[in-house]
Amino acid sequence: RSWRRNAEGNSYPAYSALKERFRYDFELFQQAVQDEQLGPIVVDQCELTYVDHILEEGTKNFQDVAQVFSCWSWPKPSQTLQPENASFKTSFRLVDDENKPVARLTVTCGRGIRLSDCKQVLVLTTIARGRPSKTNVAGVLEFLDLLQKPAVDLFVAITHSRMHTLWGKKS
Repeated sequence: RSWRRNAEGNSYPAYSALKERFRYDFELFQQAVQDEQLGPIVVDQCELTYVDHILEEGTKNFQDVAQVFSCWSWPKPSQTLQPENASFKTSFRLVDDENKPVARLTVTCGRGIRLSDCKQVLVLTTIARGRPSKTNVAGVLEFLDLLQKPAVDLFVAITHSRMHTLWGKKS
């Protein structure tokens, strides 16, 4: 189940609302598969993806990207050395209580153009993906819950608190 802002003012729905819509869609799909006698659904991977378009409202130019991301540091540019473009990608293993890997969390950032208004944005993509231990609806939803918190925590950790204030983020 996905959501995309198509117009300014569309508020982002809470994860819990999307999760309930996903549950409904998954159960409909499961019923259709059962009605057609196609066999059981075996979920071997789940993915939770966040794509954030960050306007340069908090920055004057590319050199100020370090004001958006706490994980980004750039030396003071000189007249002859001005960054033209940059990106980053980092992956993290998510482990269970026994330190066994259960999923991977990947964050990437690069430049993009927002289609709705052709404004230049930073595109921050966070993907959490792994194999659920149970493949029924409840097991899939439980696994998505497990993926959601580290994905949100990572976003908060790598973005500066001044940007949280600018965006109106609540604690």
